[in-house]
Amino acid sequence: MAPIEVAITPDGTTVYVTNAVSHTVSAIDTGTNLVTSIPVGAGPSGVWSGNTPFGMRAFLTNSESDTSSVIDADPNSPTFNKVVDTIIKKVGDSPSDAAFTANGRKGYVPNNNDNTVSVIDTSTKWIGIL
Repeated sequence: MAPIEVAITPDGTTVYVTNAVSHTVSAIDTGTNLVTSIPVGAGPSGVWSGNTPFGMRAFLTNSESDTSSVIDADPNSPTFNKVVDTIIKKVGDSPSDAAFTANGRKGYVPNNNDNTVSVIDTSTKWIGIL
């Protein structure tokens, strides 16, 4: 599995753990400790969870596939704990982490192998490289 990073949803109900070797994210229900394994891109490393214009989401970086997976983190949603989007436009070489603004509209992702930072607009999926 090789757990790398942890993020907790704003409401405290779910913990997301990236597992680099198994290419999964573990979603842990904090009330029951039930673990759900979610398949994602290759080499998930960084994860962030919060509110976005599309509801509560978990964004994670896949360092081996240079993508970002988006998981529905709203426990009241029919797609809860499922990948609802994959940002396949190259975010940079070996993205390693994710941090987002308080309103969840913009994310910042450091890219280890090309010394850049990707900026993700969550409402349009636009990606810029700094």
